[in-house]
Amino acid sequence: DPTEIGELEEKLDILLLKEASLKELDREIEPSVEDEALEEEVSGAEGYAERISVAKTRVKRKIKEHETRSNTASGSLTRGSDSGEPSFNHALATVRLPKLEIARFGGDIRLWPGFWGQFNATIHQNESLSDIDKFKYLKSYLIGRADVAIEGLQLTTENYQVALDLLTQRFGQKDLIVEDHMSRLLAVRAVHDSRNVERLRTLYDQIETGVRSLAALGV
Repeated sequence: DPTEIGELEEKLDILLLKEASLKELDREIEPSVEDEALEEEVSGAEGYAERISVAKTRVKRKIKEHETRSNTASGSLTRGSDSGEPSFNHALATVRLPKLEIARFGGDIRLWPGFWGQFNATIHQNESLSDIDKFKYLKSYLIGRADVAIEGLQLTTENYQVALDLLTQRFGQKDLIVEDHMSRLLAVRAVHDSRNVERLRTLYDQIETGVRSLAALGV
């Protein structure tokens, strides 16, 4: 099934992007991690890298199995028949449309970089899709304030870029995203009881998420 192969290839592309992003973030954040936390940070990063590697291997194996079956089927078609009708020596061309698995975006500016990264890799750079098709996908992923921001635009080729520009101006301004992350970091509640392990872990996760998000923005 060409569509299924396309979906597997898209997932592989996303895994490669995540792997590269993770490596870059680890390089940026490592100098700022305290010595006592460095071992835990390295261990966590290695765990993520191992899971990504396993996933990549499985996806590649699936793609290889599909290609083998496809080649076998294609070979049988080239032999044709004795009816005098022309035989097919290739599978019917099929446009591989991405499966709609990107999380919807509702207007939280902190989530815009992640949303755009996935949409850009899966839809925007997909040369088999027209701008109108991309616009349809874009609208299907928007809810709430993000959907309202472009609801007046008609579904045309020209308006696809207009919609992207409006969304970027509204939700993708780097300084506003950085400001939001900083505000949330400053608002994190302190833990006064060192025995409250659960609260300490929550505090660590909140700070770690904020720091990594800022690092991804180049701050």
